[in-house]
Amino acid sequence: METTNEQNTVISAASSDSSSTNTVVEEEIKSKPTIKKRSIDRLTVRVSRKFIQGGLSNDDFDEDNLNDWRLQHHYATDYYKKWKHYVTVGKDSKFTDCKSKTDSDKKSEGKSIKKTGVTLAPSVDVGAGRKFNEENLNNCFDINSHYYLYDRGIITDTTIEFVIYHIPTSIIKKWYNRYGNCKGNISRKKIYECINDRKINSTTWILE
Repeated sequence: METTNEQNTVISAASSDSSSTNTVVEEEIKSKPTIKKRSIDRLTVRVSRKFIQGGLSNDDFDEDNLNDWRLQHHYATDYYKKWKHYVTVGKDSKFTDCKSKTDSDKKSEGKSIKKTGVTLAPSVDVGAGRKFNEENLNNCFDINSHYYLYDRGIITDTTIEFVIYHIPTSIIKKWYNRYGNCKGNISRKKIYECINDRKINSTTWILE
């Protein structure tokens, strides 16, 4: 997980339920941009590894599974939907993953931030035997009001973090026009430079 250098943290809320202890920490992280820019939202979810590992010990669980992006996508998407009050659009949707429960104009496409960066192109153009299609990327930009970009945070012997950014598509388009490689991708270094140049409204859920 990559963070901004200067942080101002305010703890404002905590809650729990009968099934688990869920600590909610609200914090505001401020950077120093030269001009006023729109802020972006970030959710960090810290989860006990025993939930992910199905009760298996660290010795019995293949740690490579913690780095499996298929696992990452499903967890990140479910946390994102709860956080922003969204629902899944449908398994056959080509250009968007989630939509708001209350505002039909708000839709989001989810993308992982990998070592090679983030690929913004829709899933129909990503994978073996598929080619980048500029028209499909533009359709994705037009349909979605936001992208949610997700990454893994800190992994310890007992916990794993999922980090999710909720970013307006208008901002994503600006970043892609400046730093994209014309194939739907922005490098990891550049995407985090762009993220950390913004004020980040950060929420942390600690699930035990």
